[in-house]
Amino acid sequence: MDEDWYRGCPRSSRRPAPPGDPGAASETRIRPLPGGHGHGATASAPPLDSDFPNAQTLLDVARLFVALVPPADVVEPLLNAVRRLRSDHGQLAADVRWAPPDTWHITLAFLGEVPAAILPDLTSRLADVARKHPPPSVTIAGSGRFGSRVLFADVDEEPLMPLATAVAREAKLAGATGLDDTRAWRGHLTLATVARSHPGRRQSAADSTEPTGPDLRPMTAALAHVSCRTWTARALTMLRNAPGLGRRYETVASWSLFGGTP
Repeated sequence: MDEDWYRGCPRSSRRPAPPGDPGAASETRIRPLPGGHGHGATASAPPLDSDFPNAQTLLDVARLFVALVPPADVVEPLLNAVRRLRSDHGQLAADVRWAPPDTWHITLAFLGEVPAAILPDLTSRLADVARKHPPPSVTIAGSGRFGSRVLFADVDEEPLMPLATAVAREAKLAGATGLDDTRAWRGHLTLATVARSHPGRRQSAADSTEPTGPDLRPMTAALAHVSCRTWTARALTMLRNAPGLGRRYETVASWSLFGGTP
């Protein structure tokens, strides 16, 4: 994931950009009309990678984040819509970097560079979070954008807020100093991003001028009424983005969510 824009988006209709990133100056979200695909249905999560992380895997971690991973069948309507969008919008769709569908996720907390020394406490705290929180209902519906940099599928934040808050709190207590807890969590599923070096992104002599780039508004509008059926997230997953992985991520650890169950 691109932590620069993720951490730089507080909750408001016009969101100030983080320092040095005028391209993430605003957020626009579009929600679909009521009446989506089978709300209230439950989907099983992918098999857990492990209850606790493998020590050798953690020796060379780069950037870690904690997320919910949607089942492939749940996001199929979104995948089909993205395929149509990329076909219908030609060059515009070609001007952005699309996240591979098998890497789609909903980030609960971006932890940044995590020192190996804090990993035992971090994983223990996240395991406790998973034990104390019941599997939340997750609804992916609608679309939005962070300025001219990111196109995303919208996520109903309310059911996920307690879990996201607990993950961030415990990660901070464990010493994850790369976590920015000064900004409220913003739930979304990233679909595409615009590279900082995109030829269309430019500034005038005045540094305050917002750079231009691919116009994400048509694609945002095209996805506005896409809705996936509500599913139940049964696992909390910690992933990493390390040199050599490119736009893909590696699962470091997973924990079952079962708080409040018999």
